[in-house]
Amino acid sequence: MSQVVIPLEFERYLQDRLVNGLAPDMNEMIFAYLPDLDPEQEIDRNLGLPDPSYWVYRQEITQKAKLHDDAVIYSVVIPGDVEVFTFNAIYLHDKHTAHSCGLAVHKITETKEPEMSSIRSCVQQYSGAATAADIHVTPESWQIDYQARLYGIDDDLRLACSDLFGVASFLADGFLVKSVDGTYVCEPGTGYVAGLRCVNHRQTDIADVVPDCGIYLDVSWQGEVQSRWASQWKITASNTVLTDYVVDGVQHYVTQIARIETDGRVTDHRHLGLDEDNLPDATTQSKGTVVLASDAQVNAGQGAGVVSPQQLKQALGQFGTFGSPVDLGIVTEDAQLDAAPTGLLHFSAGAQKESQGIKIQHPEGYYSVIAGSDNHNNPSVFLYQSISGTWRRLTTDNDIQRSFVGMIADFQIAAPRPGWLNANGGEVSRTTDAILWQYAQDAELMIEQATKDANPMKYAAYFGDGDGSTTFTLPNFHLGHFRRGTPSGVTHGTTQGDAIRNISGGFTTNNGWMFTGAQGAFVRTGGILNLANATTNAGASMVSPAIEFHASNIVPTSTENRPYTVNIAVKIFRGWL
Repeated sequence: MSQVVIPLEFERYLQDRLVNGLAPDMNEMIFAYLPDLDPEQEIDRNLGLPDPSYWVYRQEITQKAKLHDDAVIYSVVIPGDVEVFTFNAIYLHDKHTAHSCGLAVHKITETKEPEMSSIRSCVQQYSGAATAADIHVTPESWQIDYQARLYGIDDDLRLACSDLFGVASFLADGFLVKSVDGTYVCEPGTGYVAGLRCVNHRQTDIADVVPDCGIYLDVSWQGEVQSRWASQWKITASNTVLTDYVVDGVQHYVTQIARIETDGRVTDHRHLGLDEDNLPDATTQSKGTVVLASDAQVNAGQGAGVVSPQQLKQALGQFGTFGSPVDLGIVTEDAQLDAAPTGLLHFSAGAQKESQGIKIQHPEGYYSVIAGSDNHNNPSVFLYQSISGTWRRLTTDNDIQRSFVGMIADFQIAAPRPGWLNANGGEVSRTTDAILWQYAQDAELMIEQATKDANPMKYAAYFGDGDGSTTFTLPNFHLGHFRRGTPSGVTHGTTQGDAIRNISGGFTTNNGWMFTGAQGAFVRTGGILNLANATTNAGASMVSPAIEFHASNIVPTSTENRPYTVNIAVKIFRGWL
């Protein structure tokens, strides 16, 4: 038996709320355990909420409704995942007002069961209760709303799992059908069918199995009003194709997990893991799914699946030790490589210095070793072939670049270019451009910087020694020099002064002081006179008292000597890009 009372505290609370134009707000239900409580004894209305130390659980009101004008009902749904608690008293409370208590219930001791949902409702009755509390909804709408919301939650979860696992998918050996001693069994594990999670906790025998039939997993979502809903499943063997169906309003989802062949063999029809068709592919920029290639695909080099580290190690294992090279020490004779295992190697041998490489052996016994030198100033790759017994150095892009160090070239573009420096006498670092610095010394066109600076035209083709320790300067081909291959009799790298071919001309005179004609670069100047017989004008000739020399009469002239000239950038290759 229970005792119910509205404490006097509620009357004070109600009056205060109404005076301030507010409705009473019983928004929380408190569960308490009161030691030595007698549920048969009437409750003293002067009592309100017990001390919080007696409270065992509290929850916000889930639903509230109008029973009639003078009665309202408050209800909570306690979820199944709430921890077990024991109580013998219930109180309605406004959590925003300290000590408020709208109803007190004393009852026999009760325990909330584990994993069981529970509904508790309290009716508060006083004159004009529905109007005062501004509650006008009837409780008939609760069940409809509650069921609809629960169904929506369950179906959303099912659809979310369906997005991940597709129509049906299984984890590892979950629901794997096997033949054991003439009996067909289903292995324990987990699977998802239409988004419903089903778990097989133990190996299960399959009944009525005959050759040439399908094995189907039938899953539905079921439960009782006061029980926990869960996936229900069964295994069925059938000679006909089974599909989804509905019985008594319950939707059943059916998927084929195996087939028993005519000879009794089992063909697995399960899809394993996530449904990759429903999910985006993973990339280096975004998350997604990847499909792992099978061992057979990896070994055959087929398919587009992702290779795991283990599969990579297995694939490369056929070439020898994976990851750690075999250290051969100093190899003084190439024959020492005969006994070396196939795979990764580390050794030192002659000019190659310290090297790392790989030995690849043909089934008939001959082999090749490809090795790289660790000389970082000039990294190299070498190939050894056991049949010829010789080493060959392979040409690398670094070799090609070094072969062009110091090359002078014309560029249409004036802006910097990768690997090229303007050949305008600029100063550069001996460290940064160590390759070009070595070339400058090898070319034997190096001169003290002071000498070069004193006569830049003469030493335009020379490198300067810069600051004498950390820098050097480049040749300067932006001073107007004409570059050509060194001819016979001329010292390599020297600058020849400017010169032109001889320009000739002549003039004539009839008396030693008057000029009657001029050719080539000579021209008559001054007053040109008509010298003739005064009476008859016979034998007249034009004469002039002066002669001038003009090269422009023969060739184009300027303020400098030059051939036909296009002015563009001249750069020198530094030996690396």
